Amino acid sequence: MLKRTGNVRRTGIDLRSIAVFLMALCSVTLRSGGGETVRAADGAGAARPAVDVPAVNLPAVKLPAVKVFVLAGQSNMEGKAKVSLMETQAELPATRELYGRWRRDGKWTEREDVWVKFLDRRGKLTVGFGSEKCIGPELGFGEVVGDRYEQPVLLIKTAWGGRSL
Repeated sequence: MLKRTGNVRRTGIDLRSIAVFLMALCSVTLRSGGGETVRAADGAGAARPAVDVPAVNLPAVKLPAVKVFVLAGQSNMEGKAKVSLMETQAELPATRELYGRWRRDGKWTEREDVWVKFLDRRGKLTVGFGSEKCIGPELGFGEVVGDRYEQPVLLIKTAWGGRSL
């Protein structure tokens, strides 16, 4: 909802709107105490049936706090660093140590406490959330914020090329 105050436009977002947005982002389903179901859009964007359930009917559930970061930019935010180059560098003696935290037994690791959502992809932080067979800044940024915060971290990545920010 937009509110106009003089010449300033402000966006008012209620908690229910935020919950519906996060449901759509994670494709979760909530059930109310009355047996009604609220479903968000699936990962492909197809709308599922939805029932408008007042927040007071939802069961009280204590969810852990999540740190959310929105990474927005142009084509470099999408990610253009080739995974094949990283794999080569991870095997070379001179650069192997630089990739040690992201590799185990010759495979790319997944971070359990940092999640990425980009386009139709979502999952634990690892390589491959950029262009096809590429990575973007989410790998390094996710590693730093994952080490910094005790709470789980969600990185919402959006990128488009050839546009003015």
